[in-house]
Amino acid sequence: MNIILTEQPDSFLSGAECALDIRINQLVPALKKGETVEIDFSNVRGTSQSWMNTFIMGTLLECGVDSLKYLKFQHCNPLVKELIIFSVQKAKQRSLQAA
Repeated sequence: MNIILTEQPDSFLSGAECALDIRINQLVPALKKGETVEIDFSNVRGTSQSWMNTFIMGTLLECGVDSLKYLKFQHCNPLVKELIIFSVQKAKQRSLQAA
């Protein structure tokens, strides 16, 4: 599955409800079926940390940190990469605390 986050150039993604909608309706169902999901960050200039946490960290907490192996992040600029890394690390910390 391929998730294209936006078609509009130079977009800044914010609003946790938007991230939650994509997560609930596209990302989590695909992961639960065992599909590899390519997340296309083309045209994304950046995101708020809350958007990324809702999207990535929330997914990993819901589906398990091991589901990370089914996620492919494409066309990420350096800022987006840092936000993804932070959200993944936070999810790993939370899953360790819960264990």
